[in-house]
Amino acid sequence: MIFHPLRTIFGSVGRHAATKLACHAAVGAWIAVLYYGPQIWPLFPPRPAPALPMDDWIPYQPMWALIYQTILLVHTLALWLPQDAEVVKSYARNVAIVFGCGAVIFWLCPTVSPRPEELGSFVYRWFVSAVDGPRNAFPSLHAALGLLGVVTISGHLRKCGVSPMWRVALLGWWVAMLYSTLATRQHRVLDLLAGTGLGLLSLALSPITTQTLPDHEPLPATPD
Repeated sequence: MIFHPLRTIFGSVGRHAATKLACHAAVGAWIAVLYYGPQIWPLFPPRPAPALPMDDWIPYQPMWALIYQTILLVHTLALWLPQDAEVVKSYARNVAIVFGCGAVIFWLCPTVSPRPEELGSFVYRWFVSAVDGPRNAFPSLHAALGLLGVVTISGHLRKCGVSPMWRVALLGWWVAMLYSTLATRQHRVLDLLAGTGLGLLSLALSPITTQTLPDHEPLPATPD
């Protein structure tokens, strides 16, 4: 029974492929410049990310680096799953807003994550420290980008007419991904709150389009 909704969910991947590829490439270049730029060419020395007492409640768990990097998968799905090119464009536009605002903060008020000096895990080295530096902690772009991905993919799942449990699972992923940023010491709680707020601000400025195509017809019942 699981393959029927999967065919529906992924059936539109090839639709508007040129637009999706262009948006993916443009957003990738935008992210590369505005995320890694402040790390490579800093204007000011960084300060530790602001902390709350609850930051100490979650122990360092380097294996959560695997979940931490699933943000790349969700970002890709948000660009390629939608049936409508306008949804893809609106998602890409919101990502550009988030990373543009984030870059201003990273350059003017740089912060560093509380990652330990002794990483103690090859998984962490391969999936986090090898591809990302300790800077750009506040606000968390993982939180912002994850929120935009959840909103975009949730709209697609609703159009597909699949069970609401798929959207519940997607929300569960977002919560797990947020936890992974704390467990890997890439972020603190205030970073996540600020990143979520930045994502909500981008949605307020430029709502992600979800209604330009009619909903997909509900999936027919599948006999046991």
